[in-house]
Amino acid sequence: MRSKEIYSLKKGEKISHKHYGVCTVDGTIQDFGVTIVPDSKEGLALLRNQSGMPDGTPLLETSFRLITGKVT
Repeated sequence: MRSKEIYSLKKGEKISHKHYGVCTVDGTIQDFGVTIVPDSKEGLALLRNQSGMPDGTPLLETSFRLITGKVT
């Protein structure tokens, strides 16, 4: 996805992330990126282990190359 497409994502949409798998968009912060929450237990555990954030805390994703597209 290109950065212009990233900013058009809406809360609740599903995206595919290279590290966390399918994620739900929590919001968009213009000029920074999207906030996402992994959908799977494995994705949540990976995020928790890498960031120290508790499960359910949205991640601000600024590396658009890691978002591979929308999940339909």
